[in-house]
Amino acid sequence: MKWLGFTILLCFGYPLFAQSPIGETSRPAGSDKYAIADEVFVPPQYTVGDHVELRLSLLPKTGEQIIASRELPSQPWLKILGVDVRPEGALVRVTVKFIPFAPGSKTLPPLPLGDVVLSGIRIHTASVLNPQNPGDLAPPQPPLALPQTDLYLELGLFLVLVLPFVVWKLFRPISSLWGGLKMRTSRKKPLHRLEKSLKKLGLKAGQLPGPEFYTEFSLLVRRYLTDRLKKPMMAATPLDLSEMLGLLPSAWSAEWIRLVHRADVVRFDGRQPALAERWEDIAAVRAQAALLESGEGWNVDL
Repeated sequence: MKWLGFTILLCFGYPLFAQSPIGETSRPAGSDKYAIADEVFVPPQYTVGDHVELRLSLLPKTGEQIIASRELPSQPWLKILGVDVRPEGALVRVTVKFIPFAPGSKTLPPLPLGDVVLSGIRIHTASVLNPQNPGDLAPPQPPLALPQTDLYLELGLFLVLVLPFVVWKLFRPISSLWGGLKMRTSRKKPLHRLEKSLKKLGLKAGQLPGPEFYTEFSLLVRRYLTDRLKKPMMAATPLDLSEMLGLLPSAWSAEWIRLVHRADVVRFDGRQPALAERWEDIAAVRAQAALLESGEGWNVDL
Protein backbone atom coordinates (compact mmCIF):
# COMPACT_ATOMS: atom_id res chain seq x y z
CA MET A 1 0.00 0.00 0.00
CA LYS A 2 2.82 2.36 0.85
CA TRP A 3 4.47 1.78 -2.53
CA LEU A 4 1.14 2.25 -4.28
CA GLY A 5 0.55 5.64 -2.55
CA PHE A 6 4.05 6.82 -3.34
CA THR A 7 3.62 5.82 -7.00
CA ILE A 8 0.34 7.72 -7.28
CA LEU A 9 1.88 10.78 -5.62
CA LEU A 10 4.87 10.61 -7.94
CA CYS A 11 2.78 10.31 -11.07
CA PHE A 12 0.13 12.93 -10.32
CA GLY A 13 1.83 15.25 -7.82
CA TYR A 14 5.07 15.94 -9.69
CA PRO A 15 3.38 17.77 -12.61
CA LEU A 16 1.56 19.96 -10.12
CA PHE A 17 4.78 20.89 -8.30
CA ALA A 18 6.55 21.44 -11.63
CA GLN A 19 3.85 23.90 -12.73
CA SER A 20 3.64 25.73 -9.37
CA PRO A 21 7.15 26.30 -8.04
CA ILE A 22 7.86 28.52 -5.05
CA GLY A 23 7.55 32.22 -5.90
CA GLU A 24 5.21 31.65 -8.85
CA THR A 25 3.16 34.64 -7.69
CA SER A 26 5.97 36.98 -8.67
CA ARG A 27 6.89 35.18 -11.91
CA PRO A 28 6.47 37.64 -14.81
CA ALA A 29 3.88 36.97 -17.47
CA GLY A 30 6.44 36.88 -20.27
CA SER A 31 8.34 33.97 -18.76
CA ASP A 32 7.94 31.90 -21.91
CA LYS A 33 11.09 33.62 -23.17
CA TYR A 34 13.06 33.80 -19.89
CA ALA A 35 13.08 32.60 -16.31
CA ILE A 36 13.93 34.52 -13.15
CA ALA A 37 16.70 32.81 -11.23
CA ASP A 38 17.06 35.48 -8.53
CA GLU A 39 15.30 38.67 -7.43
CA VAL A 40 16.75 41.11 -4.85
CA PHE A 41 15.63 44.59 -3.78
CA VAL A 42 18.25 47.01 -2.42
CA PRO A 43 17.28 48.13 0.16
CA PRO A 44 14.97 45.24 1.06
CA GLN A 45 12.47 47.66 2.63
CA TYR A 46 11.93 51.08 1.17
CA THR A 47 9.53 53.98 1.45
CA VAL A 48 8.23 56.72 -0.80
CA GLY A 49 11.05 58.78 -2.30
CA ASP A 50 13.82 56.22 -1.69
CA HIS A 51 16.29 55.24 -4.40
CA VAL A 52 15.76 51.54 -4.99
CA GLU A 53 17.60 48.93 -7.07
CA LEU A 54 15.87 45.79 -8.30
CA ARG A 55 18.55 43.22 -9.15
CA LEU A 56 17.34 40.32 -11.30
CA SER A 57 19.17 37.24 -12.60
CA LEU A 58 17.41 36.18 -15.82
CA LEU A 59 17.88 32.92 -17.71
CA PRO A 60 16.80 33.57 -21.32
CA LYS A 61 15.52 30.78 -23.57
CA THR A 62 17.75 29.66 -26.39
CA GLY A 63 17.99 32.31 -29.11
CA GLU A 64 16.46 35.11 -27.00
CA GLN A 65 18.69 38.16 -26.57
CA ILE A 66 18.33 40.48 -23.54
CA ILE A 67 19.77 43.96 -24.01
CA ALA A 68 19.19 47.35 -22.34
CA SER A 69 16.74 49.73 -23.96
CA ARG A 70 16.90 53.51 -24.00
CA GLU A 71 13.13 53.77 -23.89
CA LEU A 72 12.00 53.79 -20.28
CA PRO A 73 8.31 53.75 -19.34
CA SER A 74 6.90 56.58 -17.27
CA GLN A 75 4.25 56.47 -14.57
CA PRO A 76 2.93 59.24 -12.26
CA TRP A 77 3.68 57.11 -9.18
CA LEU A 78 7.11 55.91 -10.34
CA LYS A 79 10.30 57.24 -11.85
CA ILE A 80 12.64 54.75 -13.48
CA LEU A 81 16.16 56.12 -13.38
CA GLY A 82 17.80 53.51 -15.59
CA VAL A 83 18.16 49.86 -16.53
CA ASP A 84 21.55 48.09 -16.67
CA VAL A 85 22.08 44.74 -18.40
CA ARG A 86 25.21 42.65 -17.87
CA PRO A 87 25.61 39.09 -19.23
CA GLU A 88 27.32 36.57 -16.95
CA GLY A 89 27.61 33.17 -18.55
CA ALA A 90 24.20 31.64 -19.09
CA LEU A 91 22.57 34.31 -16.88
CA VAL A 92 21.88 37.97 -17.57
CA ARG A 93 22.11 40.39 -14.66
CA VAL A 94 19.46 43.12 -14.95
CA THR A 95 19.42 46.09 -12.55
CA VAL A 96 16.41 48.39 -12.54
CA LYS A 97 16.89 51.67 -10.63
CA PHE A 98 13.72 53.53 -9.65
CA ILE A 99 12.06 55.88 -7.14
CA PRO A 100 8.51 55.07 -5.97
CA PHE A 101 6.16 57.93 -5.16
CA ALA A 102 3.12 55.97 -3.89
CA PRO A 103 2.90 53.47 -1.02
CA GLY A 104 1.44 50.01 -1.33
CA SER A 105 1.87 47.06 -3.71
CA LYS A 106 2.09 47.91 -7.39
CA THR A 107 3.36 46.35 -10.60
CA LEU A 108 6.26 47.78 -12.51
CA PRO A 109 5.33 48.85 -16.02
CA PRO A 110 6.62 46.55 -18.78
CA LEU A 111 10.31 47.09 -19.59
CA PRO A 112 11.45 46.24 -23.13
CA LEU A 113 14.80 44.40 -23.03
CA GLY A 114 15.67 43.41 -26.55
CA ASP A 115 13.77 40.24 -27.52
CA VAL A 116 11.93 40.04 -24.22
CA VAL A 117 9.69 42.30 -22.18
CA LEU A 118 10.18 42.31 -18.43
CA SER A 119 6.69 42.53 -16.94
CA GLY A 120 4.61 41.50 -13.95
CA ILE A 121 7.25 42.55 -11.38
CA ARG A 122 5.56 43.47 -8.09
CA ILE A 123 7.03 46.09 -5.78
CA HIS A 124 5.95 46.84 -2.22
CA THR A 125 6.54 50.41 -1.06
CA ALA A 126 6.15 51.08 2.64
CA SER A 127 4.57 54.28 3.93
CA VAL A 128 6.56 56.75 5.98
CA LEU A 129 3.56 56.91 8.35
CA ASN A 130 2.88 54.25 10.92
CA PRO A 131 -0.07 52.27 9.54
CA GLN A 132 -1.11 51.31 13.08
CA ASN A 133 -1.16 54.90 14.30
CA PRO A 134 -1.31 57.40 11.43
CA GLY A 135 -1.98 60.27 13.86
CA ASP A 136 -3.35 63.71 13.11
CA LEU A 137 -1.68 66.66 11.51
CA ALA A 138 -0.03 68.96 14.02
CA PRO A 139 -1.50 72.47 14.38
CA PRO A 140 0.30 75.26 12.52
CA GLN A 141 3.32 76.60 14.35
CA PRO A 142 4.20 80.28 14.72
CA PRO A 143 7.17 81.65 12.76
CA LEU A 144 10.46 80.40 14.13
CA ALA A 145 13.38 82.71 14.79
CA LEU A 146 16.61 82.20 12.92
CA PRO A 147 19.50 80.54 14.79
CA GLN A 148 21.38 82.89 17.16
CA THR A 149 18.68 85.56 16.84
CA ASP A 150 18.85 86.26 20.58
CA LEU A 151 22.60 86.77 20.35
CA TYR A 152 22.23 89.26 17.51
CA LEU A 153 19.49 91.16 19.39
CA GLU A 154 21.64 91.41 22.50
CA LEU A 155 24.60 92.56 20.45
CA GLY A 156 22.44 95.18 18.71
CA LEU A 157 21.11 96.41 22.05
CA PHE A 158 24.67 96.68 23.33
CA LEU A 159 25.75 98.69 20.31
CA VAL A 160 22.79 101.06 20.63
CA LEU A 161 22.88 101.65 24.39
CA VAL A 162 26.35 100.87 25.70
CA LEU A 163 28.70 101.64 22.83
CA PRO A 164 27.90 105.40 22.65
CA PHE A 165 28.63 105.74 26.37
CA VAL A 166 31.92 103.88 26.00
CA VAL A 167 32.89 106.00 23.01
CA TRP A 168 32.01 109.17 24.90
CA LYS A 169 34.12 108.11 27.89
CA LEU A 170 37.06 107.26 25.67
CA PHE A 171 36.74 110.26 23.38
CA ARG A 172 37.96 112.83 25.90
CA PRO A 173 41.31 111.18 26.76
CA ILE A 174 41.83 110.20 23.15
CA SER A 175 41.02 113.72 22.00
CA SER A 176 43.35 115.17 24.62
CA LEU A 177 46.12 112.78 23.63
CA TRP A 178 45.62 113.54 19.95
CA GLY A 179 45.60 117.29 20.63
CA GLY A 180 48.84 117.06 22.60
CA LEU A 181 50.48 114.98 19.92
CA LYS A 182 49.31 117.40 17.23
CA MET A 183 50.60 120.36 19.24
CA ARG A 184 54.01 118.77 19.75
CA THR A 185 54.24 117.90 16.08
CA SER A 186 53.20 121.41 15.08
CA ARG A 187 55.71 122.95 17.50
CA LYS A 188 58.56 120.92 16.02
CA LYS A 189 57.82 121.90 12.42
CA PRO A 190 59.54 125.35 12.56
CA LEU A 191 62.69 123.75 13.99
CA HIS A 192 62.74 121.06 11.31
CA ARG A 193 62.36 123.67 8.56
CA LEU A 194 65.13 125.79 10.13
CA GLU A 195 67.54 122.85 10.34
CA LYS A 196 66.81 121.87 6.76
CA SER A 197 67.34 125.46 5.53
CA LEU A 198 70.57 125.89 7.55
CA LYS A 199 71.96 122.67 6.10
CA LYS A 200 71.29 123.80 2.54
CA LEU A 201 72.73 127.24 3.26
CA GLY A 202 75.86 125.73 4.82
CA LEU A 203 76.52 123.60 1.70
CA LYS A 204 76.72 126.71 -0.48
CA ALA A 205 78.24 129.08 2.12
CA GLY A 206 81.54 129.32 0.22
CA GLN A 207 79.89 129.89 -3.16
CA LEU A 208 77.52 132.78 -2.43
CA PRO A 209 78.56 136.42 -2.14
CA GLY A 210 78.27 137.90 1.34
CA PRO A 211 75.10 139.98 0.77
CA GLU A 212 73.30 137.07 -0.94
CA PHE A 213 74.33 134.59 1.76
CA TYR A 214 73.13 136.84 4.59
CA THR A 215 69.91 137.70 2.77
CA GLU A 216 68.96 134.01 2.91
CA PHE A 217 70.34 133.82 6.44
CA SER A 218 68.11 136.71 7.60
CA LEU A 219 65.04 135.25 5.90
CA LEU A 220 65.35 131.80 7.48
CA VAL A 221 65.98 133.30 10.97
CA ARG A 222 62.98 135.63 10.70
CA ARG A 223 60.76 132.81 9.31
CA TYR A 224 61.70 130.52 12.20
CA LEU A 225 60.94 133.17 14.85
CA THR A 226 57.66 134.05 13.12
CA ASP A 227 56.48 130.42 13.03
CA ARG A 228 57.78 129.54 16.47
CA LEU A 229 56.63 132.61 18.42
CA LYS A 230 53.56 133.43 16.28
CA LYS A 231 54.77 137.02 15.75
CA PRO A 232 55.02 138.90 12.41
CA MET A 233 58.81 139.23 12.25
CA MET A 234 59.47 138.89 8.52
CA ALA A 235 59.62 142.70 7.94
CA ALA A 236 60.15 143.86 11.54
CA THR A 237 62.85 146.43 12.35
CA PRO A 238 65.40 145.81 15.12
CA LEU A 239 63.27 147.93 17.43
CA ASP A 240 60.18 145.91 16.59
CA LEU A 241 62.14 142.70 17.15
CA SER A 242 63.16 143.92 20.60
CA GLU A 243 59.51 144.43 21.55
CA MET A 244 58.35 141.10 20.06
CA LEU A 245 61.16 139.16 21.71
CA GLY A 246 60.52 140.78 25.08
CA LEU A 247 58.84 137.62 26.39
CA LEU A 248 62.15 135.75 26.07
CA PRO A 249 65.00 135.92 28.56
CA SER A 250 67.08 139.02 27.87
CA ALA A 251 70.21 137.06 26.90
CA TRP A 252 68.22 135.03 24.37
CA SER A 253 66.49 138.00 22.78
CA ALA A 254 69.78 139.95 22.60
CA GLU A 255 71.43 137.10 20.67
CA TRP A 256 68.57 136.83 18.17
CA ILE A 257 68.64 140.58 17.61
CA ARG A 258 72.43 140.49 17.14
CA LEU A 259 72.17 137.76 14.45
CA VAL A 260 69.45 139.64 12.54
CA HIS A 261 71.31 142.97 12.82
CA ARG A 262 74.57 141.40 11.60
CA ALA A 263 72.78 139.99 8.56
CA ASP A 264 71.28 143.39 7.75
CA VAL A 265 74.68 145.13 8.07
CA VAL A 266 76.37 142.69 5.67
CA ARG A 267 73.51 142.98 3.19
CA PHE A 268 73.59 146.76 2.99
CA ASP A 269 77.36 147.29 3.29
CA GLY A 270 78.25 144.67 0.70
CA ARG A 271 80.81 143.05 2.95
CA GLN A 272 82.30 139.63 2.27
CA PRO A 273 82.63 137.79 5.62
CA ALA A 274 85.02 134.87 5.71
CA LEU A 275 83.70 131.34 5.44
CA ALA A 276 84.54 130.71 9.10
CA GLU A 277 82.40 133.67 10.17
CA ARG A 278 79.48 132.36 8.15
CA TRP A 279 79.79 128.93 9.79
CA GLU A 280 79.92 130.61 13.20
CA ASP A 281 76.69 132.47 12.50
CA ILE A 282 74.99 129.26 11.35
CA ALA A 283 76.17 127.53 14.55
CA ALA A 284 74.89 130.44 16.64
CA VAL A 285 71.42 130.14 15.10
CA ARG A 286 71.38 126.39 15.84
CA ALA A 287 72.40 127.03 19.46
CA GLN A 288 69.73 129.69 19.98
CA ALA A 289 67.07 127.49 18.42
CA ALA A 290 68.09 124.62 20.73
CA LEU A 291 67.67 126.89 23.75
CA LEU A 292 64.30 128.07 22.55
CA GLU A 293 63.07 124.50 21.97
CA SER A 294 64.40 123.24 25.31
CA GLY A 295 62.28 125.72 27.26
CA GLU A 296 64.68 125.83 30.20
CA GLY A 297 63.57 128.62 32.49
CA TRP A 298 60.85 129.74 30.09
CA ASN A 299 57.46 128.44 29.08
CA VAL A 300 57.74 128.09 25.33
CA ASP A 301 54.00 127.69 24.83
CA LEU A 302 53.09 131.11 26.18
